[in-house]
Amino acid sequence: INRQQRIQIAEVVLAVGEYQRCKAKGQEVATEQVKNRLAELVLKFGVELMDGNEDDKDLPAAVALLLFGDAKQQDLPGGYSTNELSEASPIRKIKSFPQELVLLGRAAVILKGIAKKLDIPFSLAERWGLGAAQLTMEPSLPLWGKEVVDAMGEIRSETKKKLRFRQVASLFKEW
Repeated sequence: INRQQRIQIAEVVLAVGEYQRCKAKGQEVATEQVKNRLAELVLKFGVELMDGNEDDKDLPAAVALLLFGDAKQQDLPGGYSTNELSEASPIRKIKSFPQELVLLGRAAVILKGIAKKLDIPFSLAERWGLGAAQLTMEPSLPLWGKEVVDAMGEIRSETKKKLRFRQVASLFKEW
């Protein structure tokens, strides 16, 4: 997937985390606002809903929570079920899902299923939150373009002398 799609997924993951935090604190107004933003992000990514469900903001938000939310039994917006085989599953009302997201969705469901079976508290939004937040920030220089501090405590860059094997070998003698 390209950078724009990774950023969109990161925004969805961050919104799921924010929704879970607002819901845990009992902030109903904030929860409703985050749910609406979450629905917009899911639809923006390219998820299409079945005919008659286009105005349902709960459905896309429920899909995002099903994929990236807490693995334990949770209440999805709109009364949707976390059981994928249920008639009330939000997955049943999805017309199309972006091809780029299918494998990620499957992996997320497998991870959550394993965590649920082992009774381990697990939320992809919490686990991936830090990485998602870093991805949504302004891009920075790649590692090879930055000045770094080497093992000798000296600042290195492309313009300075490169680290030599001799220097690394001398570190091993000191250890």
